[in-house]
Amino acid sequence: MVSLLPRIVILCSSNRKAPQPAPALELYRSEFFRLGRSYAYTFEPEHIFILSAAYGLLSAEQEIAPYTMTMSALAKEGDLPVWKDEVLRQLNKSLDIQKYEIIVL
Repeated sequence: MVSLLPRIVILCSSNRKAPQPAPALELYRSEFFRLGRSYAYTFEPEHIFILSAAYGLLSAEQEIAPYTMTMSALAKEGDLPVWKDEVLRQLNKSLDIQKYEIIVL
């Protein structure tokens, strides 16, 4: 079934990062992230977001500094439920998600 809704693509961040602040879409340097970023564009999304352990939901253009927090550390500390709620709050604040097809890579 083909969706008639505009698309949002959400990418997962990576541990490998540039050493200096950069837009989120350029900060992450792993091969897996680069492949995901390239694949994301094939969906012709209206927006691309990145899930970050430290920042939650990031817009592709949002400039951020490198960080060391990981999803594993969040899980170990029991903070994933709070992180998840924050990501959902950020997404709902950014867009009316009912009007989009959401693709998570």
